[in-house]
Amino acid sequence: MKNAKIGKVKLVIVAANCPQITREDVEYYCGLSNIPLIPFNGASVDLGAVCGKPFTVSVLAIREPGDSDILTLAEARDV
Repeated sequence: MKNAKIGKVKLVIVAANCPQITREDVEYYCGLSNIPLIPFNGASVDLGAVCGKPFTVSVLAIREPGDSDILTLAEARDV
C-alpha cells in the first residue's frame, strides 16, 4: 500500500475475493498514482499458486518486472 501511495509500483493485480475494504483502498491509491490495476479472475489461493507461493495472495504489486513481460498485461488492457 505504501509503495502504491508514493507511485513506486508499476502494476497491481487484485484477486477476485480480495476483501472489499482492501480493494477500495488499493483502487483509490492506484487511481491517484496512475498505476494500472488488473483484476485476477481467480481466488487469492489461485493467485498465490500462480506466484509459486504456498499461501494466499490477495494483492500483488509489481515494482520491477525483471525479465518478465508482465507489464504487457496492462498495455493489453489499454487497447
